[in-house]
Amino acid sequence: MFLLIFLVGNFIYNNLILLKGYYHNFKTEIDCFIGDINKMLNMNKHIFNKNLNNVDATLLNVDFFRKGASYTTEWIFAYFIASLSIYFILVDKYVILENIKKYIGSNEFEKIKDKIYKLKEIIKIECFLVIFTTLQTIIGLKILNINNYLMLGVLCGILDILPYIGTVVIFLPLILYQFYTKNYIIFLGLICLYLLLIITRQILETKFMSSKLQLPALAIIISIYIGFKILGFLGLLLGPLYIITLKEFVKT
Repeated sequence: MFLLIFLVGNFIYNNLILLKGYYHNFKTEIDCFIGDINKMLNMNKHIFNKNLNNVDATLLNVDFFRKGASYTTEWIFAYFIASLSIYFILVDKYVILENIKKYIGSNEFEKIKDKIYKLKEIIKIECFLVIFTTLQTIIGLKILNINNYLMLGVLCGILDILPYIGTVVIFLPLILYQFYTKNYIIFLGLICLYLLLIITRQILETKFMSSKLQLPALAIIISIYIGFKILGFLGLLLGPLYIITLKEFVKT
């Protein structure tokens, strides 16, 4: 019985000593942790106070307010002048046109007016082709069961403004991915859809521009191609306009 009490007491004593050691180690770690937090808070407090002083110095700088007021006043004044100018141009539109007509002559005025009309027609045709390409792409991608077909179709329509380059940015990754995943049917379907988009766009663009601008289809194709190669997107509009000007020059 005495031996049992001795063993139990010895066990409790040893565990108390061990628990005391754990407590001291834990307390030391807590103190270190609290010290690190205090250092971090003091450092952040110092940085915050420094930044606050910099902000105060900036806000108290008279030049800062002067420049801000100057820029704001200039912007408001420019907006006011532009609004008034647009208003008076719209009100006196016909008077302004008559003065321009008297200044440059009736013949030149009609030529400029005709070029502006044809430029508007070119822009209308390009917008129609973009919408047509968008719808055609969405329907094609939907039939091929491509994910996010709606978003991809809209992107293709927007990028179609850049012919030969725009739609390939979307179709090339799709085609390569389908080939990599061995979906050969969809792979071939995407190639056919891409070729269909290019051929359809060229046929419609040539047809509409040749009928609206009264120019040969071959001249339209060459002017668009050369204009795009030289001037990029602007060449799509300026190429046909150059052919129109050349045609009028040859007539005169």
